[in-house]
Amino acid sequence: MFSLTENEIRTVNFLIRNWTERHSINSISKKLNLSPMGGYKILKKLEKQKILTFEKIGQAIYYEVNLDEQIGQKTAEFVLSQNELNSFAKVCSDEIKKFYELCDCVALFGSVLTKGINANDIDLFCVVKKEKYEDLRKKIREWQKISSKHIQLIVQTTEDLIKNLKNKDVVLLDIVRTGSFFLGQEIIVGGIKRCQLLKEK
Repeated sequence: MFSLTENEIRTVNFLIRNWTERHSINSISKKLNLSPMGGYKILKKLEKQKILTFEKIGQAIYYEVNLDEQIGQKTAEFVLSQNELNSFAKVCSDEIKKFYELCDCVALFGSVLTKGINANDIDLFCVVKKEKYEDLRKKIREWQKISSKHIQLIVQTTEDLIKNLKNKDVVLLDIVRTGSFFLGQEIIVGGIKRCQLLKEK
């Protein structure tokens, strides 16, 4: 993959996380604190590289990540894997590495990312196969014994994930919008792509 600037990464990250909404050049620039001209140049460059695509409705042009192209998918997966964590969230991220062998997707979300050690609990999102669910619960219980905070687990199968993305489940959309993903970014991006294909039919 060719290199992206920080603002180009921020742009793709914003668009994939907020995939349910339409975003114009002006709205993207405003959300990301870019000048209209700066936002325009970034969007046109990413469009030329086939990372983004656009839809014109009347006079307005709306951008989204181009998940029909492999470069768009891989870029979306890459930006979702970029996590800036506070020190407590880093400790949690080290602990959840123990679950990787059981899970297809793992993310932290909620106050642990914003408040760190002052968070009320540790919100954890996992996508697992049904046959591994009990093993995951066992690992969580082991972690809970040594954790000073309650561990709040949301667990879904890939089928659940697709259904909830399609139904625009508020909790799941918030996890996609704000969570830190450590494993299975391709599952999230693939789920969003499937939803976009359904929308086009």
